[in-house]
Amino acid sequence: LVSVLLMSGVNYVFARRLIVDSVETQMETLRDTRVESIGRSIDRVEAVVSTLALTPSVITATAELSAGFHEIDSELTEDQRTALESTTETTLGDAGDTASGLTAASVSPASVAGRYIQYHYIAENPHDFDARRDLDDAGDGSDYSAAHAAFHPLLRSLAANAQMSDLLLVDAETRDVVYTVKKRIDLGTDVTTGPWSTSQLGEIIDRLADAPIGDTVISDTSLYVPARGQPVMFLAAAIRDGSNVIGAVVTELPTAALTSLVTAGGGWTALGLGETGDVYIVGRDGTLRTDQRLWSE
Repeated sequence: LVSVLLMSGVNYVFARRLIVDSVETQMETLRDTRVESIGRSIDRVEAVVSTLALTPSVITATAELSAGFHEIDSELTEDQRTALESTTETTLGDAGDTASGLTAASVSPASVAGRYIQYHYIAENPHDFDARRDLDDAGDGSDYSAAHAAFHPLLRSLAANAQMSDLLLVDAETRDVVYTVKKRIDLGTDVTTGPWSTSQLGEIIDRLADAPIGDTVISDTSLYVPARGQPVMFLAAAIRDGSNVIGAVVTELPTAALTSLVTAGGGWTALGLGETGDVYIVGRDGTLRTDQRLWSE
């Protein structure tokens, strides 16, 4: 009986060790394959952004939208400013604690042109927050709106095809956001000195200035107030007309897309994680960068 118990104990220990080793190897392999898959996916996204910066229509759109933006010199009336402030306050309210301490006045564009296009394309937009991109022409008769009507359908399609939540064009000379697909409250603001200069948007434009020609710069994820406080990451590339840098194309990637990359589209079981296993990204600060399985389910 003692011999049987002893052999059973030894067999249990060795069998358990073999099972643990097997599971650990499986988990390490899964980790390595997901890291490799994420790397390839991010490389593809960076290549898309670099291609957008080299696309002739994007180059022309940046030049014409910037020119139209800088020609605007019509200040808003008191009623128009009130309407714009009301719309901005609604956005800040939807952002919750992320917008704590911010007011419509503190995030308003500093330039006349910035306030003008925010009013016509945000406050006066007949569509709600999630559908503002459907407006092609504000009908104000400006050169900016003429350029917007000509290029917005194309830029909207490019952003959708690239699976980006937003696409922004930034003027190189003034650092103003002269165009966005989604028409959020970052439109018309200065990314260097404006309300979002300390966000990942401002940081990525600063980094882009020192990046090698043709490179795409990618930011960390962060809670972004204009996106109603949702976590996003930015990718940016310089737009050149010949040898001159005329602006930057900035694309916004939602955390949901990053979560999809990590989990193979929510395929935890197919990845070998069973009914409760999970895989996610943690940043250097020890906080999550993607959603967890329990939250998603």
